[in-house]
Amino acid sequence: MLETKLEKENLFFWLCRIGEQFQTAFLVLDTVNHRILYANNIFTELTGYITDDVKNQTFESILQFGSTDWNSKREVLCRRKDGSALLIDVLRQPFFDDEGNHIFDVMIFHEKNHKIPNQLEYIDPISGLTDYEFFLNQLQKKIGKNTTGFVLLIQPTNYLQIIHFLKNAQLSLLQKEIEKRIRSELSDIEIIISKTSEASLIVFGICHEDKIEHYTKKLSEIKNQSFIINQME
Repeated sequence: MLETKLEKENLFFWLCRIGEQFQTAFLVLDTVNHRILYANNIFTELTGYITDDVKNQTFESILQFGSTDWNSKREVLCRRKDGSALLIDVLRQPFFDDEGNHIFDVMIFHEKNHKIPNQLEYIDPISGLTDYEFFLNQLQKKIGKNTTGFVLLIQPTNYLQIIHFLKNAQLSLLQKEIEKRIRSELSDIEIIISKTSEASLIVFGICHEDKIEHYTKKLSEIKNQSFIINQME
């Protein structure tokens, strides 16, 4: 059962984004009693527990602290496998399936004396995309280095109709599919992609000035393409 669920493309897509971008320790938990379904390698490095040690155990019992409200980031004093104290910041992220059902919780945490990546707070849990505030922060850093490139807003054709008919979870899935297509088409340059509204994305591409028209034309073509979300085009 676990292996089948963990093979879902959406779950691995989201988890891999977190792991690759932020080198973050995380656990995948069921939504009923917080039993651990999956632990990544960084969790093992931080706590001393391997996946087989913790599978089907509750998150609270393994790290030896009482139950608490995980709807916000909080600081927790817990224990490693060897019994030594470990002060961590914990952030809970819900995970939804393609129909918007809450199927997993992902617990993300860092040792307190390490720098915690604030980018985690900017991530949409369904699409894995960062928000507009994160985009602006990254854009300012790049502009300060005299970078050349382009900024383009990507809004699907029939935007207003899409907003009217699709639910929030479906809109996030649409954004994720658009982002994947953009990264495929512009795989040869560095890009930053964030969400700006329910269905729109903003893209910053770094390239030589004489290539700007080439890449912006590619992006303009993508917004007119069709996308399949929950068997709807």
